[in-house]
Amino acid sequence: MLRRLAQLLLLASLAPAGSAAFAQSGGAQFELGMQGAVVAQAWNPLRLVLRDLPPVELEVVFDQGTLRSGPILTTYTASVAASRGVRVFEDELFVPDWRSIAWTVRSPDRTVASGTLNPRQRDSRPLTLLVSSVPGSWLPSLPDDARPHEMAASALPSSAAAYAGVHALLIDGTAAAPSVESVAAAAGAGVVVLLTEPLPATHSDLAELVEAGPLRLGAGWLVPVRSEQVGQALTSFAGFPVASLAGELAAAHPQELPPVLSRITITAAGALYALLVLVLLRFGGDAGLPAALVVAILAAGAGWSLLRPERPLLEESRAVVVAAGGLGVSLDTLALRSLPGGTVQLGRPMRLLGRSSFAVGTLGTRLPMARWQRAILTGRPVLATGSLGWEGELLVNRGERALTGVLVVGVGPQLPLAPDEERRAVPAEEGWLPESYTSLLSYLPEGTALASDGRRVLVALPPFGGEL
Repeated sequence: MLRRLAQLLLLASLAPAGSAAFAQSGGAQFELGMQGAVVAQAWNPLRLVLRDLPPVELEVVFDQGTLRSGPILTTYTASVAASRGVRVFEDELFVPDWRSIAWTVRSPDRTVASGTLNPRQRDSRPLTLLVSSVPGSWLPSLPDDARPHEMAASALPSSAAAYAGVHALLIDGTAAAPSVESVAAAAGAGVVVLLTEPLPATHSDLAELVEAGPLRLGAGWLVPVRSEQVGQALTSFAGFPVASLAGELAAAHPQELPPVLSRITITAAGALYALLVLVLLRFGGDAGLPAALVVAILAAGAGWSLLRPERPLLEESRAVVVAAGGLGVSLDTLALRSLPGGTVQLGRPMRLLGRSSFAVGTLGTRLPMARWQRAILTGRPVLATGSLGWEGELLVNRGERALTGVLVVGVGPQLPLAPDEERRAVPAEEGWLPESYTSLLSYLPEGTALASDGRRVLVALPPFGGEL
């Protein structure tokens, strides 16, 4: 009885029309999340529909603060051109673990529309999207902690970042067929795509993708299932945690701080300066005081030139690409350390790991940093083609750069791969590993290949291996 009641409550949650993430007012329609379903701690699609409006600015403010810490604000801004008729603006926005969300659409002379999201809707559980004309029929097959959400095939996005908060996508063939591009984007981003068998002829393009059984594609899976296998598949398959891997990669490489003078050197210089000032004041007569001031100014200039860092901001940029089945997802990481403190301007939208106020928009990221503060940021996940990959039992390099530091988990280190080279992995004893691999190995299944092209860490997942 309790399970049936829970299923009825879940069924009620499938309708997005009442979600506070979906609002319309004054010629502006705002939507955050997958048709109004917002996932905290993940990138979410954002959609703004304008009707007959002058140029406007959209502002979304997230407050992560507490009563003890006070406000911790993340501010997103975007400028949208004038709309004659209907204009649609779409983007992806990282939604932190928020206490409140407020959005505003402003024209040069007035506030066009505004709204808030109910904090009770905060939920970090990933979504299980149901592309079906009878979504309620699948509720008994879902795990108890699942978060189902009905989704129209035409509304499925085709960008990897939009699927960051999605665990699974179920397509049963009873509704319109989604585009292959949307399904590939979902799987590439790390979503488990379940295709129920048999699919109708209208879904033939999707059925062809899984003729050989479960297949890794990018960081996710394409899995053909029978109706009675849906629940088992949802617990047996999981997308690869690309964001966690990228965060580990960035955190594992602290920047080397600029060299400073030793304490003995600074103490000796300070003692010499004090002695010189005392001598000038004692024996310099009327000229002693001006001479002491000149010495103080010269000493301050010399100390600043010797102790100041060469650069006010230390940056270390890395990227990780996770690929399988010919498709990959790429994620940029950036580790910063601000030596004097100030505001850092970055030329692309990024997510800050940790709790701190900052501003982000379509043109970049603005991050206030205190003196000696360290910050780690990651970019949006984007679809990519990995140079490193598996073709049958062959490890191949399809890029234009030689790959070094080649390692196959469970097999051992391998020789470097030249461009367009392919060969079998040869068992080898454990040897030296690049420092960047140490924190990554716990995430990688057996048969995963790792390599570096000098700019990126490439991860090639084994294309097969999942079973029902």
